[in-house]
Amino acid sequence: MANTPLLDEPTQLHTLIHLGTGASPALSAYTQAAEHIWLVDACPEVQATLKNLAATQPNVHVSSALVDVEERAATFYRYSLPWASGPHPVSDELLQRYPGIKALNTHEQTTTAIHHLMAEMAVAKQQHNVLVMDLGAQNVPLMHALEQQGWLSAFTYVVVIPAPRTPLRLEELPSGVQAVAIPPSSVANLLPEPSEATVLQRHPLLLETQRLQAALTNAEQRQQETIQQVEALTKANNEATQQAEQQAKALKAEQDKVVQLKKQQESLNKSIEEISKEAQQANRDNEELRQQLKESTSSATQAKEQLEQEQQYRQALIDKELLKVEAQLELIKDILIKDKAL
Repeated sequence: MANTPLLDEPTQLHTLIHLGTGASPALSAYTQAAEHIWLVDACPEVQATLKNLAATQPNVHVSSALVDVEERAATFYRYSLPWASGPHPVSDELLQRYPGIKALNTHEQTTTAIHHLMAEMAVAKQQHNVLVMDLGAQNVPLMHALEQQGWLSAFTYVVVIPAPRTPLRLEELPSGVQAVAIPPSSVANLLPEPSEATVLQRHPLLLETQRLQAALTNAEQRQQETIQQVEALTKANNEATQQAEQQAKALKAEQDKVVQLKKQQESLNKSIEEISKEAQQANRDNEELRQQLKESTSSATQAKEQLEQEQQYRQALIDKELLKVEAQLELIKDILIKDKAL
């Protein structure tokens, strides 16, 4: 990674964060350079010293965080050389290189994810901020974690203090930072030993790249939402179409039923009309029959009366003749009686 020109040098830093502060930070230089200072160290003994130093400085804050790429249960290993202390034991290679390193003590502690630490410190991303990293082998992994979580761009400069005789490999750095050939005075004054520190600056195109990336992400999200909406609308439309087709089929079936019922009604109406005509004809026929019966009844009544009259007349004639016969018989009887008497 090639050295690049400096960015416009900030006249005043907003926030300065020192990770792995140790017991002797350049506090005077820090307070002159920045409005807000955070001193972070996990060693209890160092914390006590830092709190004493910061007691009279209202803009200096001390954090006891054991910084890591993620939150986890860990062991803090404290060594005689402060730069070797951390959440990982010293490697055999370092022990061979520095035989004077002595393990002092350990204590259990939950690590603090570095992006959570940035959020807790309320680092203002739009301000000029500086991050000083003195965490040995953790420096590079933590920078990558900061970049992945979008916090690396919050720092105009990053000062990396590697472990002694362990040069920083620029090819291992995140793409969002570049090495600075000559540190700006506002940052150079913060370096305890400039020869051992590497100053990185935020890549000039990083913010624009992040802005474009965010815009692309938002566009992709909107596109995905639009696709989901289209899929939902298409599904709803298909369901509505199916329902409409089913309703159309049901309506067609009902219409067919109505047509069939109308035909049946028409047929019934014709039958009713024919039956009505037949009934009317039957009524007329019945009326004629009733009239004929009436006339026949009247004629029969008259004939009966006439017959009765004739019978009465004949009976009268018979009765009259019988009277005559009886009179003649009486006369004959009288004559016979007279004859006998003679």
